[in-house]
Amino acid sequence: SSDTPAPPLPICETLNNYVPVAEFVELRDNYSPDFNGGKLTVKLTANGTPNDCLGILNQGKNLGKIIKGSNFTYEGNVIGSFQGGNGTEDLVVSFNQKATREGVQAVARRVAYSLDDSENPSYGDRTIEFQVTDGDG
Repeated sequence: SSDTPAPPLPICETLNNYVPVAEFVELRDNYSPDFNGGKLTVKLTANGTPNDCLGILNQGKNLGKIIKGSNFTYEGNVIGSFQGGNGTEDLVVSFNQKATREGVQAVARRVAYSLDDSENPSYGDRTIEFQVTDGDG
């Protein structure tokens, strides 16, 4: 199997020019062994348009990789599901009891942005905000 990144998950699925936005993000949680009930919310907080798309790049099937589907799999375990990411809609990933800090960090590092190349695209700067909750309050 190849480690070559595959197309993004089916959020704004007609686009193929996604750019990762947080490849080196570090996630720390010293108080919880898992992220059961936790969420990763990614939102455009400035200058978002209906032509914007947030997605998660597929990374392959090898150990430690995120793979595509309606659910996210990390190291062979389904760790969560997603919704949103179209236009100015938040991308929300909900995690289950198998979601470890490493798995959540891997998902966050694969978040990507794309602009619909419509006839009148907006090329202004965007501000993207990440919020992570661990499900423990």
